[in-house]
Formats: sequence, structure tokens, C-alpha cells
Amino acid sequence: MASNPDDLARDINRVSAWLALDDFEGGGPGTEVLRDVSAIVLLGNQVIATLRAACTLMQRSPGALLVLSGGAGHATSPLYENLRNSSYGGLVRRGLVRETMAEAEMYAVVARSVFEIPDSRILVEDRSTN
Repeated sequence: MASNPDDLARDINRVSAWLALDDFEGGGPGTEVLRDVSAIVLLGNQVIATLRAACTLMQRSPGALLVLSGGAGHATSPLYENLRNSSYGGLVRRGLVRETMAEAEMYAVVARSVFEIPDSRILVEDRSTN
């Protein structure tokens, strides 16, 4: 068991990254399904790997809508910190991602700015809480 909060957060993020692995990689079963996907839903959380996985699937699912759900709750500050300390930190430094935003809004900034997913394919629900 982790001895301090930083170690625990690191361990949780490592397990979450593994859980978010792309099961559709390499043309295996399910690849044809991506063409027919109507929506990819990402629920509020602080794990960057889930955001990356959802956006990557969106890039490979031309007809899908990205549904981002998450208001301000217990994961909002950790999500902001994780984004700030990740490869997406430039979005924080440029003021595009702000600590006062809902989780779904932060997700949407990354989806648009990094993965080039157009607004017309993104639905933001920013009021839900646990």
C-alpha cells in the first residue's frame, strides 16, 4: 500500500492507464464497430488516460458524438492538477484550462485543442455531481 498521497495518486493513475488501454488497437475484433459508434461517453474523473482514450476513439469513429459529463466535485481539483502536470500542461499555462472550470469543460478544451475534435461533435454536460 502507498505510504503517502503522492504515491497513492501515482499508483492509481498507473492502474487507470492500464485499464484505459485500447482494446481496438491493431485491427483486432471491434475495429469495424468503431465506424458505427454513435457516441463515446466520458464521465467526470481525474484520470488523464481515460480522456486520452476517449479522444483517440473519437478520432477513429467519424460518426460519433463525444459526450463529456462532469461538473465541479471531488475530482475537479485533482483533474486540474493532473492536466497541469501532464503533456497538456501548456493548455493550463495559456489559460485555456482553468481551475474554476467544470471537469467536462476541461475535457472539452483538450478534445478541441489537442485532438482537433470539432465543437459539432462534442456535447458538454457540466452540472452533474456524484
